[in-house]
Amino acid sequence: MIGGEVAEDGAWPWQVALLISGGQPVTADAQFCGGSMVLDRWVLTAAHCIHMQDANGIYRDLAPGVISVLVGTNHIAEGEGDLVPVEQIFRHPAYIGEEFDNDIALIKLARAPSVDYATIKVPDSEFGDQLDQRRAHRRHRLGPDRRRQAHRDDAPGRDPDVEPRQLQPGDA
Repeated sequence: MIGGEVAEDGAWPWQVALLISGGQPVTADAQFCGGSMVLDRWVLTAAHCIHMQDANGIYRDLAPGVISVLVGTNHIAEGEGDLVPVEQIFRHPAYIGEEFDNDIALIKLARAPSVDYATIKVPDSEFGDQLDQRRAHRRHRLGPDRRRQAHRDDAPGRDPDVEPRQLQPGDA
């Protein structure tokens, strides 16, 4: 997210942070992605968050033991929220590491979080149809080169030296 403002505590109770495990302190430096609680032990995230290139350039799924999920807080810090271990990771089988299609994954938590949280409300099919119409209009309006630019990490206006330490909602 570029810009935005700091979210009020509890404003987005389904939002979680994916953190590197294994002795890493709970800091913004350990966070590498986010997700949404969809059931008590299930997190919806992007496949590119759990399927990455290794040192040899080969795409591989992360092992469940190398990540944890921080639930129930807007602040990434020791003692905030509940750091929950991951039991299993499920990537969409058609996801290819260098593309955006099928960029979806599920993470099964080892246990339900022990802090207050909520699951995200999934829209119905009518809302999905509205989104498809907007997406088709945007795709036509932007053209293929601008679509790729809109998805790049180095989007115009992004300051690579600024890493938010708190959840920042904004319009996408």
